[in-house]
Amino acid sequence: MALARQLDKATMLERLGGDEDILREVAQLYLQESENYCRKLADAQASGVVANLQRVAHTLKGLFATFVDEDGVVLALNLELALKAGRQAEAEAGVAQLQGRVRDLAALLRAT
Repeated sequence: MALARQLDKATMLERLGGDEDILREVAQLYLQESENYCRKLADAQASGVVANLQRVAHTLKGLFATFVDEDGVVLALNLELALKAGRQAEAEAGVAQLQGRVRDLAALLRAT
């Protein structure tokens, strides 16, 4: 799933109560933390503690929703569901996809 080349700023602002300062702050925090999210995904996967991986996926799902990245939301949800169902191979692939999505969104935010 390719990330849109342009962010839907109007919808992002709507989701954040119309406050552009909050949008800038949230975007800046995301940029600062994006690699930490990737690392948390890898660490949680390596630990084998499903609840930890589900928590990171759930956090990312909310962040993707804030930035109107519906495909990112779906990737995070699919990882949550695969983990809940015990589908390990699917979950492993989902972690890699989610890490890529985190980085793609960060690149798009930097470009805007």
